[in-house]
Amino acid sequence: MELEPGCLQIRKIESLVRLTLNNSSGNNTLNASLIKDLSLSLQAMAADPEVRLIVLDAMGPHFCQGMQLDFAASSTSTVAENFRSFYDCLLKLYECPKPIIACVDAQVTGGGVGLVAACDVVLAGPKAQFILPEVIWGLTPALIVPFLSTRVLPGKLNYLIQSTRNISGSEAAVFGLVDEYSEEQLDVVLMRQMKRIYRSSPKALADAKVYTQSIGFHPRQVQESAVKYQEHWFADTRNMSGLQHFHDSNSPPWFAKPPQRRLTDEN
Repeated sequence: MELEPGCLQIRKIESLVRLTLNNSSGNNTLNASLIKDLSLSLQAMAADPEVRLIVLDAMGPHFCQGMQLDFAASSTSTVAENFRSFYDCLLKLYECPKPIIACVDAQVTGGGVGLVAACDVVLAGPKAQFILPEVIWGLTPALIVPFLSTRVLPGKLNYLIQSTRNISGSEAAVFGLVDEYSEEQLDVVLMRQMKRIYRSSPKALADAKVYTQSIGFHPRQVQESAVKYQEHWFADTRNMSGLQHFHDSNSPPWFAKPPQRRLTDEN
């Protein structure tokens, strides 16, 4: 077994690799270091002929809290590079020739939902929760929508964005974001799935992924437009002022109370 320190733990047991997000004190936020480490690890595993399966999981009550905003908006000169790095990481997950199983039994937020959606199989336990809160911050989840759209129907995806509601693992299974929800220990569910994968031809699994992705929408088709959209958003000082309010622990100007009178009340 190999173990690397830092925000990403890499454990290799024969032909199985387990990638664990391991910055629970930081809610497993996607910073530049974690994105780089995850991308490099996926690239190495994809090229390793001994690897047959990759499992992605996390330590702590947060599977992943999404992109670190101060990393995303660190400077106007690097913002496009930062977004491109994250999108490339998602593509490495999505296109990896080895099956990737996400095991989720914790809170998943924003960009973390995109991380999960890019995996081949998503298993969820009773503690799993999924939320897209970007519009509360004044953002559009442009970088992860292409990956979510490969799993979730447009109406349901729009609802997740518009409602900003935290949904459970069982409800996420109805939406298509989760492939198998279970009240059992996730390792038990994972083992059942592993047995099925280890009975399958590695080449056939890789070929099937390429073929399936070739006949439908592929997130690579909109990579440039997604990155440019997000880059232009951050270049607008009006948008950045909203994020600054959150950074300063203040309410942004769009926060308001809805009318208290019921719509059925007469004038």
